[in-house]
Amino acid sequence: FEDAVVNHVHFTKNIEGVDKIGANIGVAAKVSHPFSSEDMAWFEEIGTDASHLTPRFLNIGGRFKELQLIRERAKEKRWAVMPILDYPAHSRYIAPYVEKVEDEYRTVSMTAPQKRIFSSLSCKELKQPEEIREEILLCITKTIHWHRAIETLVSEKNVTEFINIGPCRSLSGMMKDIPGAAKLTEASELIFTEEAAD
Repeated sequence: FEDAVVNHVHFTKNIEGVDKIGANIGVAAKVSHPFSSEDMAWFEEIGTDASHLTPRFLNIGGRFKELQLIRERAKEKRWAVMPILDYPAHSRYIAPYVEKVEDEYRTVSMTAPQKRIFSSLSCKELKQPEEIREEILLCITKTIHWHRAIETLVSEKNVTEFINIGPCRSLSGMMKDIPGAAKLTEASELIFTEEAAD
């Protein structure tokens, strides 16, 4: 995580202005009314890119004017809307900024992973450094499919437990919205349990 923050600062200094084109917002539907195929078609029709994180939670990247349309529709549909990022990650609109740093990014040294990595972009295991490099680049401009990745890990890879090692519990909350998802444990709980045992 520390390396990710350092690299983020290093590369984003070269993409000044990225916060002037759009943003990322989270859009949550009611538990009783998850997003329909018609809703997804509308997001696409107005020119936004919706990452399907759970049946009722989307991370949407787009330009300011289209995001405003979503806020207006949210009032009618009773969706909750929240800011996520000040630039449109996981969307086509950030592509020109990614291209500015692509050559420099490709000089970053990568090695084969020591732990298994599963992508929420392509929903497959990544084994080679080049695969990882390409996925990192693509996930900035393409939508991610976290919901489908979790379901694939459970149904096809026989994963029975997930451990949230992130700095917040937002993903933990979303796991509850995925039918049949495996057991979830917080890393902090494991650490405190081990410390208490000592």
